[in-house]
Amino acid sequence: MRTFILFFIIALSYSCKTKINPPSIKVIEIPDPNPHTSKVPLGNNSIKAVVKYFNGKNVTLAAIKLVVNDTTCVNSYSNFDGQFSILYDKEIINTESHLVVVFKGYSKKIIPFTDIEKDSVITLNKSGELLTETEYHYFFDNIRSCTQ
Repeated sequence: MRTFILFFIIALSYSCKTKINPPSIKVIEIPDPNPHTSKVPLGNNSIKAVVKYFNGKNVTLAAIKLVVNDTTCVNSYSNFDGQFSILYDKEIINTESHLVVVFKGYSKKIIPFTDIEKDSVITLNKSGELLTETEYHYFFDNIRSCTQ
C-alpha cells in the first residue's frame, strides 16, 4: 500500500511540473470604424460645464457645439450627470466664437464664448422656438462631423 501511495505521489508531482507551451498571441490592429470621432483635440484649453433643465435637473445627452469660426467647430455631448467638457485652442478663439447647446423640447441656447466660464451651469428653457425631436437628432448627428 505504501508503494502504491509513493508511486501515486511521484506521478502526481511529475505531472504538475509538466508545462504546456501556449500558442503565441498575435496582436491584430483593428481600424477605427468611426475615424471622425478619433481626431486630435483642438487644443489644451478646456471648458467644463453642466447642462440643466430650468427646474434644476441634469440634462442627459444634450448636444453641444463650440463654433470657433466658419470652418472650425468642436462637438461634445452631456453625460448622465449633465456634465461635458471641450478642448479648444484659445489662440484661434475670436469674438464670433460661441457655444450652441440643444435638447429636444427646449429652445436652442447660443452663448457667446466670452460669456462662458469654467465650471459653469447652462440652463435650458422653453421660451422661444422649441426644437422638435427630428431637429434635435439632426443637430446631434451632424455635429459629429465638426472639423477640428
